[in-house]
Amino acid sequence: MLKGPGDIRGPCPGLNAAANHGYIPRDGIATSETINTGLWEAFGLDKTATRLQTATMFFDGDPLSGRWSIGYHSDKTQSLGVVGDLLGNETGICAYGHLKTEADSSITRGDWLAPEMNSNCASYPEFAQELLDLAKSMTGGNLTPQVLAQH
Repeated sequence: MLKGPGDIRGPCPGLNAAANHGYIPRDGIATSETINTGLWEAFGLDKTATRLQTATMFFDGDPLSGRWSIGYHSDKTQSLGVVGDLLGNETGICAYGHLKTEADSSITRGDWLAPEMNSNCASYPEFAQELLDLAKSMTGGNLTPQVLAQH
């Protein structure tokens, strides 16, 4: 079963795949235990994920409950009710959330710091088209490491 109504997905293809296949909760709300167990079962990733998971939970989730979203903000991570709302919503790993714990680039997603088309959780098909056009001009259409580096 893939993503269902109300399920959250975000910029990390590994977390999305693990959620789609039930290795971590399908709703996209993670805890240390679900991440460590789920990523081991899905990909053989050992406890080295603990550091990233802990930072993500602390900066982008709810440190009291240990819950965080693999995508956008979710009320399911809020354990303090109104007090938590006053302190600010957990962002999940979308927006600045992903950049606090790790950084990456994507062919179809935006750079959060760009003036427009800057969502790291939205897909921009025109970015993929730019890559294909570049590949065509550089290599006749082959996607090579040089084309990817240039893009």
